[in-house]
Amino acid sequence: MKNLWPDSFKAVDVQRPDAILVEQAKFLSTITEGLLYAMVETMSKAEIVTIHSKLFDFGYKLSIGAKNLDRYKYRVLSMSYGVPIYPCYIMLDQDIFMELRRDFGQTLTLTGMSIKVENGESLVDLLSLVFKSKKVDQVVSSLLTLSK
Repeated sequence: MKNLWPDSFKAVDVQRPDAILVEQAKFLSTITEGLLYAMVETMSKAEIVTIHSKLFDFGYKLSIGAKNLDRYKYRVLSMSYGVPIYPCYIMLDQDIFMELRRDFGQTLTLTGMSIKVENGESLVDLLSLVFKSKKVDQVVSSLLTLSK
């Protein structure tokens, strides 16, 4: 039988959304001199469906924790995507969502509390808004105080 597949395939030249989260998570520990950390965790299929009301192939959550507060984690966002990689879908903490919803711009589509992100550049822009939000600032400031 004749091979029906193309002669070759090429990987898509795009930074995965979870890779962007992991890269950004590393900065928090540096900024806070190791007192706080951000972690990116893989979500189970059940968590993805519960949070996003739909089954995606990949799901991650970004949380902030403190070195001296073992049991406390503040979930900043969760993110899911499938194949193809974009769009990805972001669910923010409700306070962050309400604070920033006017600032999302035309590159992001809101569906209820879910934010549809079309590409890596838009994801980076959204994360910048989230990390600079009043709510994240309050959480980080409080955790720094509790960690001393």
